[in-house]
Amino acid sequence: MIVSALFEMNGVSHIRHYSDSGMMIASDDGIEYEVAEDLTSLGKTYHETETPVEGETTEADELIAMLEDAL
Repeated sequence: MIVSALFEMNGVSHIRHYSDSGMMIASDDGIEYEVAEDLTSLGKTYHETETPVEGETTEADELIAMLEDAL
């Protein structure tokens, strides 16, 4: 499942997307990401792929840990 988290940077609203099952996500143009961050005003959407994220500790794992620590 794709997790989305809102955050603010320099007074501007952003949204971060990542897979909670260790898979890459892809935008409508087919480009795959571990984690995608966009301006919320863009309204971009992503879907989970069948490509696993490589490595033991991924950027997504680090971001998840940071988000859990912040809550």
